[in-house]
Amino acid sequence: MQQAQKALATLRYSSAWWEWQFVSEEILGRQLEAFQNGNDPNTEHYRYASFRAVLEERNVLDDVCVARYIELARQDEDSGMARAALVDLILWPKLTNEQFEALSQNPMFAAPVFQKLIQRRRLLSEIRPAAPVAEAVFRRCLVSQDAVVQRELVEVVDLLPQQLEQLGSHGASRAVRNMAQVRLRRSVSKKEKI
Repeated sequence: MQQAQKALATLRYSSAWWEWQFVSEEILGRQLEAFQNGNDPNTEHYRYASFRAVLEERNVLDDVCVARYIELARQDEDSGMARAALVDLILWPKLTNEQFEALSQNPMFAAPVFQKLIQRRRLLSEIRPAAPVAEAVFRRCLVSQDAVVQRELVEVVDLLPQQLEQLGSHGASRAVRNMAQVRLRRSVSKKEKI
């Protein structure tokens, strides 16, 4: 326990990490040893590794754990690292739909970077591989100007020629526009052969 307290202090963890069992004595021991050996002098890297471990090692986080995760990020002295930990949380595929919706309304996720990721996740959840996309969903994907979402549309969804034309001229990135144009040419050439 004394070694764990030393590691918490040295690596600038708040005491809540230990109280809420978000970090183990074993992990703290390894991190303290790495820090003392000069492997990485940036204490926020060790805390970020612990945030990532929480998400990687658990199949589920109940609502209390989600709230505590957010609080640990809010309390952290390194705002950039804390933001990265919150991005990881909003992208974590094991969140329940209810948890995701609650996070999307949480003031900690009000910044544009989080709202873009929230919108992306919602749009991607509406895209079904090898299936036609509803016009309303396609329109939201086009308006989003999110190249990740639009790329997914072009790569895996059965799009109509007019949808490919729209992405070919108004896609969010040159890559998306080129991919849409290539698919459109292929679909036109297939129809001509028939």
